[in-house]
Amino acid sequence: MGGLSITLTLLCGFLLSSAMATVYTVGDQDQWNSQTNYASWAEGNNFTLGDLLVFKYVKGQHNVYEVTEETFRSCDTSSGVLAKYESGEDEIELKKVTALVA
Repeated sequence: MGGLSITLTLLCGFLLSSAMATVYTVGDQDQWNSQTNYASWAEGNNFTLGDLLVFKYVKGQHNVYEVTEETFRSCDTSSGVLAKYESGEDEIELKKVTALVA
């Protein structure tokens, strides 16, 4: 009976943490575009593991690349692209904790 209790406790904890994830529209009302200051936008939020970032933009005019830190800093996408999104309403779950130092 003890194993079942631990399993149920872990399952409840997992479901509770999933239910508490926050959905952020990147750029808020400005959405995903080249005029928004995303560093300023990000400073106003407290992201946690499991949160969902939603990138909204006009499909065909913009896109979203998930890249390595090195690719981000160099702004050269010839390597280091982990994923490319083009739907116009991309949802990306935060699955890893990373600290960026400017």
